[in-house]
Amino acid sequence: MPALKNFFLSIICLLTYTILWAQPLPTATPIGMANDSFFTNVGNKIYKMGRVATTWYYAFDLPLAVSDTDIVRLCDPDQILVIQKDTALTYYRISTKTVTNTTVRKSIAAFCSNPIKE
Repeated sequence: MPALKNFFLSIICLLTYTILWAQPLPTATPIGMANDSFFTNVGNKIYKMGRVATTWYYAFDLPLAVSDTDIVRLCDPDQILVIQKDTALTYYRISTKTVTNTTVRKSIAAFCSNPIKE
């Protein structure tokens, strides 16, 4: 009888661990690579995986809602770009956890106002 009790206790512990701590594996396409790690997202959750690893690990949440139609890209090792509704651009700086909002129109105007010099 104690063996059966230990078996059920082991099952309960395993289920508790799975429910509370195991992270779902993202199925999304990687959004970029930085510091020998790949990054991907599922909604606003960001995951990372080492270059030779096979498991995605939860890294952090973006402080904004991200839908399936939004485009998420790692711009540089410290910045993520989210393009929403084809016009809204949101930059998230990872190190400072700051958000900058702009539009495609404003970005193009800023680019055009600083001509390339020879």
